[in-house]
Amino acid sequence: MDVTYTHCAGLDVHKKTVVACCITPGARGEKQHEVRTFSTMTVDLLALSDWLSGLGVTHVAMESTGEFWKPVYNILEGNFEFLVVNAKHIKNVPGRKTDVKDAEWIADLLRHGLLRGSFIPPQAQRDLRDLTRQRTNLVQDRTAVVNRLQKVCEWSNIKLSAVATDITGVSARAMLEAILAGHSDPQTLADLAKGRLRNKRSELERALTGVVRDHHALHSRPADLVDGGRGHGVGDAGQKRGLAGGGLSDACRKYAAHQDLVDVARLETAALQSDGNRARAEVRRAQAGQCALESADRGARRAGDHYGVLVGSHGDPPRSMSAGGSLAAARGGIQAIQWAVRLHVVSK
Repeated sequence: MDVTYTHCAGLDVHKKTVVACCITPGARGEKQHEVRTFSTMTVDLLALSDWLSGLGVTHVAMESTGEFWKPVYNILEGNFEFLVVNAKHIKNVPGRKTDVKDAEWIADLLRHGLLRGSFIPPQAQRDLRDLTRQRTNLVQDRTAVVNRLQKVCEWSNIKLSAVATDITGVSARAMLEAILAGHSDPQTLADLAKGRLRNKRSELERALTGVVRDHHALHSRPADLVDGGRGHGVGDAGQKRGLAGGGLSDACRKYAAHQDLVDVARLETAALQSDGNRARAEVRRAQAGQCALESADRGARRAGDHYGVLVGSHGDPPRSMSAGGSLAAARGGIQAIQWAVRLHVVSK
């Protein structure tokens, strides 16, 4: 096969290491392999770049393995003709796979020009794309948090969303902060409305009449579930009420007895499932044995019919073929077959 690139390298990239295989022509033009393993730390990647440059490598290829290819690409981008290849396009043949063999396979494919690199946009375009994607992720995270807050309000019979268009607005947030601070008077909470929402104070009083428990308040402060109520803002209000002093562990401690019951029930369920599996296995074995007996019975009947045809003019059989049970029928069928074979041989 024609050689497209004489000085090339293939990289097998992992989280902590990268295996590099360089293919260069020898003194007589023969193919030479050199393989080395480097760490993915920046200092070691710079050493990898110097090593490739010292061997005169012009083209480098590697798989687009998750996010692990990006640190390598950042260091080697401007020094070589770099190909980031879809892993599906360079899949090796089945067999024993090692990092060295993968690197050699990539380098060999690159040497013969059989790889096509994926499109890697310029640096400025990559930065813009990262920012837009990050903004999308943040908007999605905010939406998820607002939906969880709405769900907690429904749990506690707070129908604020039925009156206020946005439960994260200034008025709605002031009311929710007051509820978490321990205020439960609907009229006091409704007086916190601002702007056009003040015209709906009577509806707000009805909507803010709920059943708020410590459990609901704890769900309204995600930071308290993580750091034990050491956060700010809404978490400080929870500290005043003493609801989340120990975080999730304290909130779950009072359910320890229930958890023990759940664990016992889970163990009993597992034992029942194990017993059920054994019972089903016994049923399957019994069904298989029944099928075998029925098959043997059918075989005995067919053998008995065939024997009756053969001995029609040779007298009675040596044993009766009327078997009372399936097992007896099977044994009788075997003897009938043996007797039929003997008669067939004698008739010849």
